[in-house]
Amino acid sequence: KRNHKKRRKSDGPYIDVVITGMDAGTADNPKFQLWRVLKECIFREVEDLVGPGGKYAGYKVIFQGDNAGPHREERFLRAVKEYCREKGWHWEPQAPQMPHANVLDLSVFPANLSEGHSTEGIK
Repeated sequence: KRNHKKRRKSDGPYIDVVITGMDAGTADNPKFQLWRVLKECIFREVEDLVGPGGKYAGYKVIFQGDNAGPHREERFLRAVKEYCREKGWHWEPQAPQMPHANVLDLSVFPANLSEGHSTEGIK
């Protein structure tokens, strides 16, 4: 017997989609586009954190891609790297099967003292 979770009539339908870097698909064949999520959600939140008045204003941003298939798409990589370059950020691939940090975590490291930054007050 299947164990289906009951849904309300107001719930939208669940649609099985392929995750891609840049391809949004079509109405008949929708796809989940990572570029759109990065550009419209994640990058905006990071800008708020590191921009003027942000909690981590002035920090250097390094995104760590996890080398999943969509993260290796040429068009996706080109767009992400260009966007990051324009912001003064970095996009670095993570070694396969060897994560330095969970890519879903926000990792904040004290600034490099050799660049004249202070770690005073950083917990």
